[in-house]
Amino acid sequence: REDCEALDWWYYADENSTLRVHTFTWRQNGRLVDFTIVFLVPGPGREEELERIDCSHGHCHLHPRNGTCTGLVPIDTIDDVQRAYDMSEAIAQDRVRILQEGGSP
Repeated sequence: REDCEALDWWYYADENSTLRVHTFTWRQNGRLVDFTIVFLVPGPGREEELERIDCSHGHCHLHPRNGTCTGLVPIDTIDDVQRAYDMSEAIAQDRVRILQEGGSP
């Protein structure tokens, strides 16, 4: 990540500003090499992480609030990172819906 261009952005996923989605990306020579999508809620004194989607150990993972870790897709090449990110954006929208309904996987 040291030689990468880091970018992050966030949005509130609900009208009451109680669910925030924060995305971090790292690019090298214009190509996506890593990302994390974090789902946050207000907590005492600071926000608390509910869930996240990230890349590590050669896989894209979903870490839901129940403490499990689900491998979503293997990452073997740099092109796989972009494909995993595209898939993760769709999964993030579904996770927002589930979290707004008070559910978990």
